[in-house]
Amino acid sequence: IRFEQGIVRSALLAEMGSSRRSLAHIAAARVLEQRGAPPEAVAEHLLQAEPFGDPWAAARLEEAGKEALGRGDRTTAFALLSKALSVSPGRAGARLLLNLSYASAEVDLEAASRHLRRAMELGTDPSDAAGVALALAGAVPDGGEAPPVLALLEALAARLPHARNELRIEIEVAVADLNRTAARRAHARSVVAGILETSPTTGGTAERLGLALVAVADLASPARGNADQIAQLADRGLRRNELVTGGPWAVRLRARAVQALAQAGEFREAAVLVSLALEQARQLANPVAEAEFSLSLGYLLLVQGRLNEAHAAAADSLVVRS
Repeated sequence: IRFEQGIVRSALLAEMGSSRRSLAHIAAARVLEQRGAPPEAVAEHLLQAEPFGDPWAAARLEEAGKEALGRGDRTTAFALLSKALSVSPGRAGARLLLNLSYASAEVDLEAASRHLRRAMELGTDPSDAAGVALALAGAVPDGGEAPPVLALLEALAARLPHARNELRIEIEVAVADLNRTAARRAHARSVVAGILETSPTTGGTAERLGLALVAVADLASPARGNADQIAQLADRGLRRNELVTGGPWAVRLRARAVQALAQAGEFREAAVLVSLALEQARQLANPVAEAEFSLSLGYLLLVQGRLNEAHAAAADSLVVRS
């Protein structure tokens, strides 16, 4: 039913009472589905109803939520998938929970972690779970801690099949970024170096992240390798067109790889990369990347002995972070 006058619609709905309104919305949703309406048009009515325990309603909401995720609309997906879970909580499958976790990442990180853990308990594919876990890692506030996300990443690091080398590298990079202890960084370096040495990779972004991780870990190690070797690893791990792409954990690693170049005396290349990264970060309005590479600029200037300029760059990084 469609009313030409909004005031008439409001008056009629107000007189119906909540239970009758809910039934009317459910009926409208069923009619729309029978007429071939798109899933989101059907779900729009179900969002305004209380179809508790109705598997048909839960399925329609989940379908519409999945479509919203497919077009990149996480806000709408979150509303639809949350409603689907509330309609039939006892029958929620792994796919619903996986999609809801992804949609929830920037809204409620703790709830997103719970949904992903439950999806893993229900047997979701570790590779699918890893992709969502990396999205959760990307939603952790800069400098913040998220033990539930870290625990999920650690669990997936142990579960991923050895054939998924790219994902294994990305998980190790994200864990090292969130854990921040020397011991865990050294462990991530060992795992990634082993993958790069013994297992085939595609030579893509994940492999370059792995090379950057090894370079950064070696730079921070008391028993670090030759400066030229570290510089070569860092250089191989960096591509000018992907400096600020990926999750914040990837951006932070690349910024530190640029610092490794500077430490090895590759000032010109480090300066070019920092300049490009800052330009890209500002074009994309990416404050995390701008802050990280402002810090790298400060480090580059510091090792060159340009203390006043280094102080100014570090101050810029703090301003961006705030």
